[in-house]
Amino acid sequence: MKRKITIQIILIFVLSCLFIPHLSAQNKTASANRYMQTSTLDVNNIIAPLNNIGSLMGKMIYWDAGDSTEEERLNPEDLVYDHGLTVVGKIDGSLNLAGINWWNSYSPGPIINDQPALQAVPYDSLRYRAYKINRWNSNTKDYREWPADLGAPMQNNKPLIKGDQAVWMAYNAYDADQFYWWGIKPMPLEIHQYTFGKIGDSYSMDDFYSNIIFFEWTIINKGTKSIDSAFFSFWTDIDFFQIHYNYPSVDTVNQVGYCYCIHDDLNDSYYKGVPPALGYVLLYGPKKYAPGKTAVSQGKIIENYENLDLFAFHAITDDGPDHPSGLTSSGKTMRELWNYANGLDDSSRIIIDPVTNEPTKFTFSGDPVRNEGWLYPDRAIGGGAGFRMSAGPVDFAPADTQWIMIALVPAQGNNALNSIEVLREKAAKLLSLPYDSLTAPSNYAEDPKHPIIVINDYKLSQNYPNPFNSMTTIQYDLPFESFVRIEVFDILGRSVRVLFNDNQFPGKHNAVFDAAGLTSGVYIYKIDVTATGVVNSFTDVKKLILLK
Repeated sequence: MKRKITIQIILIFVLSCLFIPHLSAQNKTASANRYMQTSTLDVNNIIAPLNNIGSLMGKMIYWDAGDSTEEERLNPEDLVYDHGLTVVGKIDGSLNLAGINWWNSYSPGPIINDQPALQAVPYDSLRYRAYKINRWNSNTKDYREWPADLGAPMQNNKPLIKGDQAVWMAYNAYDADQFYWWGIKPMPLEIHQYTFGKIGDSYSMDDFYSNIIFFEWTIINKGTKSIDSAFFSFWTDIDFFQIHYNYPSVDTVNQVGYCYCIHDDLNDSYYKGVPPALGYVLLYGPKKYAPGKTAVSQGKIIENYENLDLFAFHAITDDGPDHPSGLTSSGKTMRELWNYANGLDDSSRIIIDPVTNEPTKFTFSGDPVRNEGWLYPDRAIGGGAGFRMSAGPVDFAPADTQWIMIALVPAQGNNALNSIEVLREKAAKLLSLPYDSLTAPSNYAEDPKHPIIVINDYKLSQNYPNPFNSMTTIQYDLPFESFVRIEVFDILGRSVRVLFNDNQFPGKHNAVFDAAGLTSGVYIYKIDVTATGVVNSFTDVKKLILLK
């Protein structure tokens, strides 16, 4: 009996060791994502859901690649499953890392008083969101509440809008709960991400901004110690066309890491059967001291510095077993990610190009178009395929700021190999353009995708559906910024619900009436409006019918 009890105790202990870390990770995941908020950049053919923790969290980037029917245009094709920025370096001789993968993320908000924002000022959590603004409309909540005090860029005392539409957020690597897979400690980095795009719905090189979005990261060392030999790595898990045929490669001439598919024979309906190529172009790398040279940082010329090019490219074949070439997957330890940034394999060994037999820091760097050099050798690849491309090293002093700019560029040609050629042409053109051209607005006088509806008068519409069971929607128009109160009364004039009671910006608005707990019958809804800075007020009432 004692032996049986002892065995049970041992089994319980073993199972606890196996499952408690998993449950802890789950709890941390919930904590990490609790304040996640997403805003979607959708000014052109790329639809990018961007969140305030620095990743995509499975909300994929899509591409409307010239579909002809309305149904197809409403269901754009997959592009990117996840991506994000990683910083790895040494503090007091010990490795430190902050970064993104499927299970790690940053914490919303900046670093405030040497604490993560959610710890320093938790009641301000709604301000640590992703802010979306555009060139045509300043009457939006995000424009009005643009957080300049948190680091959001300004120009002429107004929110800075690059291109035609932008999404800005601040996040940090100082919250220990955000990092559990790599087992790393917090890093005193505050990161501002500014993503923007330009209007367009063309699919040719004549209007190639229609198929490009730009990412800028401003990274601030908020600690008291230098981060030595710091590398800035960009990781991505690309999922386009068929995910098991997305082969990673790099073009060091055009500073583009990309995935491609060479199979025109897959008979896939995605992209009308023509495999695209998808790349990230390093437009401006981190700056490093270089007497007599010039660098660009946040659009400004910095004397005696230079922007660094790609230092290493680590192809990821999947998040699974090692590839026969000796390359690993996305990296599961801080040491492995440090090795990848330095152009080594997971075990700190120099990588040998199997075609040239020479050392290289760039895996699968051959030319698929000419079928030359080191190319991915198999037909199929894992679903987690992608890459890490890294630039550095730089010494990152306290209070110092680094800045990086990357462009996401999908390309589709007449066939699979021509898609790679189109991608290279786009990358070369981007590298040839000055920063001011990249950030300049388009020539469109207004946004054809998001037209501003001019409202000249107040209006309260009939609810729909009506009659209704449980829930119905009430629409109303505001020509000015106004204080609005919407209230529902029963037939005897007794208030049963207050649907809204606050300031609102001009535009069309909806209020949802949930009649749970109320009996069937006729009810009255009323709107009372007082316009900010306007003498006139507005009141209207309508009937609705609840049938249960």
